[in-house]
This record gives sequence, structure tokens and C-alpha cells, in this order.
Amino acid sequence: MQRGDFTGALDAYRSSLKLAPDNDDATNSLGWCFYKTGRLNKAAVFFRSVLERSMHAQFNFALVLLAQGEHQAAADAYATALEEHGVQIAQQIGAVGDLQELVDRAGNSPELEELLRMMAAPP
Repeated sequence: MQRGDFTGALDAYRSSLKLAPDNDDATNSLGWCFYKTGRLNKAAVFFRSVLERSMHAQFNFALVLLAQGEHQAAADAYATALEEHGVQIAQQIGAVGDLQELVDRAGNSPELEELLRMMAAPP
């Protein structure tokens, strides 16, 4: 499997979850593959299933909400994740870059731009 092969990774993570169904990292990664292949509803299901146990899933779920056009729900989800984990973690896991990419595509959204400013602030 090559880097960026999210379709191939879907099968690998599904196999992993058959062996270890409680693997939160694999569940989050499967959600990420669905997100990257444009299957946002499926991604949301997997992220939501591990929200309480995975900081990555919290940020990723917010990203899916944003991609679905749910700007206020996404802003709320990002704010919750930031409150629980902090700006430094958001920066370390790449949540800031992911948000920037979607804000650039979404255009003018004051609440998202404010959230991006908060996330991009030095820790």
C-alpha cells in the first residue's frame, strides 16, 4: 500500500478492527480514510463512536462537520476539543492545518476564521 492510498487503507483498518474491535486508533484511522475518500457520513459514524476516548477523533469529527457545512456545530466541536486538549495538541496532531484547508475552501466564515486564529496562536 502506498502513502495516501486511503482506499487500500480502508481494507487494512477493517481487518485490524476484526482482530481488535476495541482499537480506538484503528477506528479513528478508519474514519479518517472515509473522510479522505469523501464518505463523510461514514467518517462521522466512526469518529463519533470513539469521541470520548480519542482526542484525534474529537478534532476529526469537527472537521467532518465542517466539511458537511455544519459550521456552528463544527465550531462547537472544535471549541470542546480545544478546551479538553489545548492548542498545542491541536497543532501537534495537524488539526490546525486540516482546519485551514477547509476554511480556505469554505470561504468567508467569521466563526471558523476566529476558531482558526485561536488554534494557530502560540501555545
